[in-house]
This record gives sequence, C-alpha cells and structure tokens, in this order.
Amino acid sequence: MAKVEFEQGQLWIKGRMTFDNADDLFKQGVALLQHQQTFPLAINVSDLEQGNTVALAVILQWLRRCRNPDDLYVVHMSEKMQRIVAASNLQFLLRP
Repeated sequence: MAKVEFEQGQLWIKGRMTFDNADDLFKQGVALLQHQQTFPLAINVSDLEQGNTVALAVILQWLRRCRNPDDLYVVHMSEKMQRIVAASNLQFLLRP
C-alpha cells in the first residue's frame, strides 16, 4: 500500500505510486503540508518503489501549493528519477 507520511523531519513517499493512487497520495501530502511550519522540507523518495513521472507530477503539484518555490526539495532519488528530472529541466528539485 502506498502512503505519504511525515517522519524524521521529512515528507516520505512510500510504496508504489501509480495513476490509480496518485490523487489519494497527492491529498495525503497536501494535508501534511498544511500543518508544516518549518521549511524548506525534504521529500524523501527512498521508499518509493519506482520513481516515475507520476511521482514527479505529484511533487510538482505540492510545490505549486507552497508559498516559496524553495520550500520543497527531493532527496534519495533513484538514478532513473534523476534522469527524468534532468530531461525535464527540474533540477531545482534537487539539493546538494
């Protein structure tokens, strides 16, 4: 089962995100972000079963709801997800 949760000071995406569950995961993330007081906030995708464009689309929608474009960034991306980010010119999602 896929889920989004706040843990260890980060927003975690866990499980497999697909077209079928993306809207539910988006809503889980929005609910968690609404209660967040400290930014910037890392989105940890190390427990995401498959980094894909659906996950990036959800992350971008979370970012659109933030006041500042630097409020969110992604950590522990798979190599495949990093290639998608580079091909889409979304490197701002990555932090050194």
